[in-house]
Amino acid sequence: MPRFLEGEPLLYNGWIWIVKGIQHPNEYVVAYPRYCIECIPPRKLFRMEVLRKIKYYRWDCIGLKLPVIPKKDVKPFAIKPRDKVMEFIDLIIDLSGIDYDDVLLTGSLLIGYNPIYSDIDLVFYGENIVDRVYDILRYLRESGITSSLGPSGLLIEYDKHRDLSLDQYFMLRKGSLLQGYYMKKYRYTIRLVPYDRGYSGCIDCVVWSDYKDLTIKVIEPIKPYTTPALYMVKIIDSPLDKDLAYMVSFRIRYTELGTGALLRGVFRIEKHLKDENYYIIPDHSSVKILDYSP
Repeated sequence: MPRFLEGEPLLYNGWIWIVKGIQHPNEYVVAYPRYCIECIPPRKLFRMEVLRKIKYYRWDCIGLKLPVIPKKDVKPFAIKPRDKVMEFIDLIIDLSGIDYDDVLLTGSLLIGYNPIYSDIDLVFYGENIVDRVYDILRYLRESGITSSLGPSGLLIEYDKHRDLSLDQYFMLRKGSLLQGYYMKKYRYTIRLVPYDRGYSGCIDCVVWSDYKDLTIKVIEPIKPYTTPALYMVKIIDSPLDKDLAYMVSFRIRYTELGTGALLRGVFRIEKHLKDENYYIIPDHSSVKILDYSP
């Protein structure tokens, strides 16, 4: 049964769609199309194919138009990973004591790409397991079983982030434990999603939103390695009635930020029905990192 959670691959109309977020409109799933599984050979979708076929749904709960697919027509999609991919998964599972049901393979390996030339994209699910898995990732790095991407690996990943300068991207991702090399050969990217199941219907209603050009400084990384990542930030020269806010991001490039990270760009700002705090979202436009000084 599908989880309907961030990073999960679903099959719909011959395409693999990747779930986004944790809450979805009734009867729908928020997801983006990525791969054509019925094509011969299976392949990544072209941009124009996506733009022609995608259906957007205006969801008042969060005040955005979202790409959706009907929940009743989707199926989970999984394949048996190749040897080295399975070896990497087995290693994390054995060391952390979690279950195989808590991890999914996602990304281009789903359509048969070779892990030597493509990322090993994995998503781990569960509020009680994400901390354990991140601790294991730290252990694997300290033991030399994994290594950081380094300049060459970061340059490969940078191709997906051309809105940033190369220096800015390196500053964001250098030293990441969520991305790296396994056995100095296989690139991996891991998402840690602290939920077991997604929600159908509005659980976190946005009552106000706007876009503003801001400079913010991370003063407390609360959950920096999860998806979504969560930080307490200070707004420099705040145009709002408060200078403290939460920053929330579903993008891997804004994970693992440390105290003192300084970012500048156009952020979406939200207020939610559940509390009086401001929530700052960097995901919908280009936000650059300026400095890592405390």
